[in-house]
Amino acid sequence: MAAAASSCTLSSPSNNSKPALLYKFKITLNDRDDPQGGRWRRVIAPANFSLCGLHVVIQVVFGWANYHLHHFIRHRGPRGFWYNPESTEYSIIDEEFEPCFAESKEERICKLCDVFSELDPVLDYEYDFGASWELEVKFEGEFKRHI
Repeated sequence: MAAAASSCTLSSPSNNSKPALLYKFKITLNDRDDPQGGRWRRVIAPANFSLCGLHVVIQVVFGWANYHLHHFIRHRGPRGFWYNPESTEYSIIDEEFEPCFAESKEERICKLCDVFSELDPVLDYEYDFGASWELEVKFEGEFKRHI
């Protein structure tokens, strides 16, 4: 689990004219009351962003204030927000809080380009473990932009 007021920072790319690799995501809030799906947002982020940076983006686009704990989960086998030993959790490793899974990875150092691919396009994101806001983060592709 991650500390509620996480120490995520968004780093900006350097100011040269190299092409920046950008990733496009569709982030959908799972709404069990809406059979057509919940609210969703489409975002673009640099491939070298950390998962923690993506957490900040999710907080902004859904209008949340980062008051609660969160984590990302890559499910292996059946999907859902329950323990599965084949799943991988990405969270902010903090001495005060222990991760839900023994194999938790530090989200501040895991880059989007190391976590998402066309072969592995989905992570689940859970925010506020009491209310259990569940979102699906789906990688939709990459493109380059000269900056």
